[in-house]
Amino acid sequence: MHAMAIEHSKASIFYNTMSQIFPVTYSTPSAEALKSVVQGDYQIGLVTDCRFLHRGLNDTFLVATETAKFIFRVYRIGWRQLSDILYELEVLLHLSAQDVSVSTPVMRKDGGFAGILEAPEGLRHGVLFLYVPGKEPALDIEPQSELYGRAVAKVHAKSETFSSSHKRFQLDLDHLLNMPVRTIKPFLSHRKDDWEYVKRLADKLGRRLEKLPLEKLEQGF
Repeated sequence: MHAMAIEHSKASIFYNTMSQIFPVTYSTPSAEALKSVVQGDYQIGLVTDCRFLHRGLNDTFLVATETAKFIFRVYRIGWRQLSDILYELEVLLHLSAQDVSVSTPVMRKDGGFAGILEAPEGLRHGVLFLYVPGKEPALDIEPQSELYGRAVAKVHAKSETFSSSHKRFQLDLDHLLNMPVRTIKPFLSHRKDDWEYVKRLADKLGRRLEKLPLEKLEQGF
C-alpha cells in the first residue's frame, strides 16, 4: 500500500475513535455568526457588519448598524464567572449614573445584559457595549497624563458609594501572589534554581504583606 494511503488510513482510524467534535480549550467565535446573534438579541436596528478586533483575555468584536457602532465582548471560560461579569457591569452603570464617562452595556431584549454562547469549549458569556470613539492616551505627554489622572481619580471617588449583590473575585494575597506562584511551578520543574528563587521571593513578599494592617487599608472594587 502506498505510504500516503497508509497514513490516511491511520488518520481515519484516529478520528473515528474520537467524538464528533474534537475537544478544545479555546476557540474564536465566528464574526458572521455573532452578527446574527446580536441582531436577534438586541434592539439596535439592522446590524450591517460584525468584525473581529482583538484576541486577549476576552475576544472583542466591532458591531456596526446603519447609524451606530458597538463593541461585543465574548468572555473566556475561566477568566470571569457570571457573577464577576454582572458585578463589573453594575460598576459601569453606577459610574455612568454618577456622570463618569465610561462605556456602558446595552440591554438585551430579555432585559438582561449578559448572553450565553455555546462554544466548543463550553458556555461563554457575551456582552454588547456602547462604542466610545477616541484615541489611546499618550501618557508621555504631560497634558494627557493629567487628564488621565483626573479621570482615574473621578472613577475612584464616584465608586465609593457602589455596592452590588453579585460576588466578584477578590484581589487579595492569594489571588495576586499565591495563585500565580502555583501556576508558575510546573513550568520551572526543570529549572530548580529558578524555582527556588521564585519561591523564596514569594515567601518574602507574603511575610511582609501579612504584617500590614490590611483592615485599616482602603479597599475599592
